[in-house]
Amino acid sequence: MGDFFYQIAIKCLTVYFKLGSLSGNKKAKEAISGRKKWKEPLKNLDHKKSTYWIHAASLGEGLMAIPLIEKILENINTQIIISFFSPSGYQNFNYQNRALIKTYLPFDTLKNSNELVKLVNPKYLIFVKYDLWMNLIKICLSNNIPVSVFSSKFEAKQWYFKIYGGWARKRLSRLSNIFTIDKESKLFLESKGFENLTISGDTRYDQVNNKLKPSKIETDKPCLILGSSWEAEEKIISDIFSEINEVQIIIAPHEVNSQRLNQIQSLFEDNCKLYSKINFEDELPKIIIIDQIGLLADLYSISDIAFVGGGFSGKLHNIIEPAAKGNFIFFGPNFQKFPEANEMINQSIAYSINSHLDIIEMIKKIINDKEALTLAKQKSIDFVKNKKGATEIIYRKLMKEK
Repeated sequence: MGDFFYQIAIKCLTVYFKLGSLSGNKKAKEAISGRKKWKEPLKNLDHKKSTYWIHAASLGEGLMAIPLIEKILENINTQIIISFFSPSGYQNFNYQNRALIKTYLPFDTLKNSNELVKLVNPKYLIFVKYDLWMNLIKICLSNNIPVSVFSSKFEAKQWYFKIYGGWARKRLSRLSNIFTIDKESKLFLESKGFENLTISGDTRYDQVNNKLKPSKIETDKPCLILGSSWEAEEKIISDIFSEINEVQIIIAPHEVNSQRLNQIQSLFEDNCKLYSKINFEDELPKIIIIDQIGLLADLYSISDIAFVGGGFSGKLHNIIEPAAKGNFIFFGPNFQKFPEANEMINQSIAYSINSHLDIIEMIKKIINDKEALTLAKQKSIDFVKNKKGATEIIYRKLMKEK
């Protein structure tokens, strides 16, 4: 019965996107137009090679897969297809290899999944983190194609573990491997009767680079960066920036468009300047606003303190990247569903704040004790280094099943 309602839900999802596209919704329009051509990239498959199929919901999950992609492609006569559900993932995933093919995942109807599996004929299907499509899994399992998921976290609130999700839970129990990021997920799944479990850790730690990179921005001051910031983080800094004159501030907003940039400029007025308008031979403005995409990861190399966005909405952005570059980290109070945030707080390399009152004293304390700041930065770097290795665990287990 649950499977029947799932088929209806997928039909409704398809209709939802089509209606959104017709009404002018940009994301829905991209999702529909992109999927019209999902078969085109598959014409480049070499059926003489072993095909590993990796599915990622969006860009973040695609980036998490890169270390595993590189390991798999070390094998001769191997190719990878990576599929995306999200248009932003498909459009912005720029990793290139001649043995890698990128495509949209069509909507998970039985017809689409049957056709897709026949066209790809994968040796293995691997999901990144979540976005587990039940029809696709069903068709692969019925064709004796092993299926795994890695960097996953499972908990009671997910729909598979509700009273109506028993059929899906049974299907997931047939996966060859569920690689979890933490012990809690493994113990929870064991309590539900799962046996196909391995604690691997999180491949994001393998994906980030600890190597510091140079920047056009050169400053002798301690540097605070707002990484992937939203209005909440920017408002907090606007309340305190006049009290920390000895700190260079960089704001890298989550969305880089004219509306957001104007909003930030109006908040800080004459104290700020867009990155693209700066003459780097002159004295730097108090606040630099990054108005270009793709700079944030490298900017963490020059910052000492990272105030990462999304912590007030419950959509915390990547805190592993700033930790890898040796940043002392702050974020908002809604971080509970991010295991890395909890771990960093426990290790005293990250702190949750509720308002400007929480952050101002901590910033002053950090920048006035250079020795303590140096130790804190090294502790962040060591934390990330010690978390590496998930990819190797996953790869070895998958290769045993070749």
